[in-house]
Amino acid sequence: MNTRDLPRWRPSFLQMFGIAILLLIAFGFTFLMFREYSLWRNSTEFFNDQAEILITLSNIQRHTNLLFAYTMSWLSDPTTGQEQIERQRAFLSSQMRVLLPLLPPGSEVLEKMSAFQAELEAYDDYMLSLGVSPSLSKRLQARHDLQEQFRRMDEELVKRAYDIQERNFVLEFSALLQQQTTSRLLLLASGIVFILVISTSGFLYLRIERNTFLLRKSQLRELETALANRTRALQLAAEVSQHISALRDQASIVHEVVEQLKNAFNYYHAHIYLWDPNQENLVMVGGTGEVGKTLLERGHRIPRGKGLVGRATTTGQAVLVPDTSLDPDWLPNPLLPETRAEIAVPIVVGERVLGVLDVQNDQVGSLNELDVLLISTVADQVGIALENIRATEEVQNLLNDYQQLIEYSPVAIAILDAENGVFVQANPPMLELFELGPEAIGTIGPIALSPEYQPDGRPSAEAARERIQQALQEGTAQFEWIHCSAGGREFRAEIRLTPAPSRAGRPMLSAVITDITARYEAEQETRRRAELQAALNRIGQAIVNTTTTEAAIQVAARELGRELGKKRVYIQLQSPNVSSVGEIGRS
Repeated sequence: MNTRDLPRWRPSFLQMFGIAILLLIAFGFTFLMFREYSLWRNSTEFFNDQAEILITLSNIQRHTNLLFAYTMSWLSDPTTGQEQIERQRAFLSSQMRVLLPLLPPGSEVLEKMSAFQAELEAYDDYMLSLGVSPSLSKRLQARHDLQEQFRRMDEELVKRAYDIQERNFVLEFSALLQQQTTSRLLLLASGIVFILVISTSGFLYLRIERNTFLLRKSQLRELETALANRTRALQLAAEVSQHISALRDQASIVHEVVEQLKNAFNYYHAHIYLWDPNQENLVMVGGTGEVGKTLLERGHRIPRGKGLVGRATTTGQAVLVPDTSLDPDWLPNPLLPETRAEIAVPIVVGERVLGVLDVQNDQVGSLNELDVLLISTVADQVGIALENIRATEEVQNLLNDYQQLIEYSPVAIAILDAENGVFVQANPPMLELFELGPEAIGTIGPIALSPEYQPDGRPSAEAARERIQQALQEGTAQFEWIHCSAGGREFRAEIRLTPAPSRAGRPMLSAVITDITARYEAEQETRRRAELQAALNRIGQAIVNTTTTEAAIQVAARELGRELGKKRVYIQLQSPNVSSVGEIGRS
């Protein structure tokens, strides 16, 4: 039989339509599978990139606050905090190098962070202009300027960039999830049709995809929770920092910190320990609730090296104990019977451990690394605040000593307002020198107690302003001056001007004024006598060089006239043996 005569199979229209439908379904299923994979990959990459951006922004915000705190500490005491400032500045630079390449070009977040980078460079220039040990007036001005700059950096740049990035992340990621949901619905629909042919594979695929979707959703929820907790911790740290920065005594600071920690995060108990003067015991200086009051009344203390608190001070590191029953160093307190977890964080300033911030909770495992981060941030702020109090007390003691030095010094000393030259403060010798009463302070000053012109012809007001500017710019000005007392007595004075701490934003000068009238008159008398003696010596020498009496008389008349500034001089000679009088003149 010829094979060409055999009947060939030809698919029917329905078969061809069915095959086409199956191929279309297979193609659509393949396309949807590929689209789902692309969406998954894009969402994963987007999620990772955005999460890294948000975490980096969070780190930048936290370390910007730390840089601010350390800068304020350094301005209070330039001998401390420089290393911490450099460390925080280096960390911010590294974070900016990581962040900027991740941001899309032209985005608002990139614009904000570029402005933040410029602010950091401006901060570097400003700090460089201050030098290693700026004066107190410069530090006070810098404190004001930097507070405003850091407020702008935090509120208008970093925080704003974080909010924008977080909103964009939620919106874009939600859009990706919506696309994935739509794609899955289409995939499910095609799977229902395709299940007639490959039901088993479709069922397994859907199960796998569903589990993957739920896992991603769970991961997203966990990330959102972690970000919310971190944001809340940073906000609390910022609030605590803001509150304690306005406080000026230790008791208020420790009370504010422990109460805010307990109320904000519902901790079981919180308290603060500080070293006693001999650094042998950690004394509790603040605690929450009635238990805290009772412990304070009892003078509760922990010996050096004992318990979790002692371990934190010894190691200088935070101590986290999720289950206190398993830690042999834990010291139970009868007043806190429900304690099940505890964190002890050292309060460190530079290389010194000032004390410990201790937090306790009533559930096992309820404290974790996020709590350590939160409490460590607050402990850093407490350390800075306590160090600021110490520095402020030292400055106040120095001012008190300076005040006593002025009041009891036998030298005439005063503080002048550099803008109007009025006495701001004057000790009794100064008031006595100008014949003033205490009521004159604040109404009159050395410029007003001067003649209209000085001996060199310059107006007193103009010359005084020049000397004041010299003292402010060069650090000192020493000169002689003519003054008039309130009683009209004119006297010559030696004045020394040096800059003094500003008051209410106005520049001040310290003035030491010495009455040198007697010394000046004695110097002038000595000078006149020396000139007269020199003239007599010259006349005597000229007379010795003559050969006759008449020539000697003529020389004496001429030299006397020259020295006395007279055009005619007469010399009258008398002798017991001569009754007549002779006159020899010089014209």
